[in-house]
Amino acid sequence: MPSGVYTIPEISCVGLSQTEAAAKKIDVIVGRADFSEVARAHIAGEPVGFLTLLCERGTARVLGCQVLGEGATDLVHLGQAAIAMGATADFFIEQIFNFPTMTEAYRIAAFDVLKQRSVPQATHLKLAHAAG
Repeated sequence: MPSGVYTIPEISCVGLSQTEAAAKKIDVIVGRADFSEVARAHIAGEPVGFLTLLCERGTARVLGCQVLGEGATDLVHLGQAAIAMGATADFFIEQIFNFPTMTEAYRIAAFDVLKQRSVPQATHLKLAHAAG
């Protein structure tokens, strides 16, 4: 069930959070799209915010979505649909959405998931350990 906070900026989420995934011992990747990368956000004068896709590392299945920024409570529903149908991050890469729209953030976040999945997990762990 999605939740939304109607503040400025709006905040909305659906599915698992990183904390919940960790508690369930699910290995996840978090794909992120900053609204500064979304053409429609610039057109609307709202380039501050982000969308994240929480995906299972092995399958890229979408487990959660968090959005902070203009229209977050509307944007989260596409993530909710992806979770309900068991979609992977690839869904957002393979589909064609109207452009320019804020839903471009899903495609950007999905490409971020794809990029992170292409890094061997041992290398990913070494990089995370070195950064921490």
